[in-house]
Amino acid sequence: MNNVIYKTNKRRQRYSLEINDAAELVVKTPEKPSQKIIDQLITENQAWIKKHQKKPQETKAQLHDWSDPHKIYFRGKKYDLYQSNNQRIIFANSSISIPKGMTKPSFIAHQASEYLPERCLDIAEMMGLRTGNITIRKLRSCWGTCHQNRNITLNRALIQSPDWVSDYVMIHECAHLIHFNHSKSFWGLVAKYTNHTAPAKEWLKMHQPALIHLT
Repeated sequence: MNNVIYKTNKRRQRYSLEINDAAELVVKTPEKPSQKIIDQLITENQAWIKKHQKKPQETKAQLHDWSDPHKIYFRGKKYDLYQSNNQRIIFANSSISIPKGMTKPSFIAHQASEYLPERCLDIAEMMGLRTGNITIRKLRSCWGTCHQNRNITLNRALIQSPDWVSDYVMIHECAHLIHFNHSKSFWGLVAKYTNHTAPAKEWLKMHQPALIHLT
């Protein structure tokens, strides 16, 4: 079977299957696996494999526009992206013109640095909290972090998400200024300032391949 990844672990005693974000089948096995058992496991779970491989493929198709160099999502809205001789960034109803020499990633980085820190400060003030430095970076594994020194780091890709999604992430990180964990009290504080927690987490999970890996 094509697109099969084998992961062995000497502490593992059982065999298991999972489908990763690239729609590849991952077979987790003990340190000295039996190919006969693996083949049987794959054969018996063909229906499950096909079902769960279909979802990442559908998600990839839905995210096609996110990787198109001539289109861009800005604060949740899709725009056509153009380069022009104008030295300024020009927003129109359905298009954005950027100066020649400015790339799509550099536009995203610039706009994220302009919007996200001030919005995070507004959210912290609304919550009655004080942050340290707020930094915008290209992050590969998360949407934001809150450090014990009260500094907050946000993923620049959030500038592409709808405001209610980026607001959730900033509320989440600001809540860590009080609760440096994911306790019941932490989630209670988050819920006090947003009722979008579940849909925002679902949105971020679905768009992660486009925003985390490609931005």
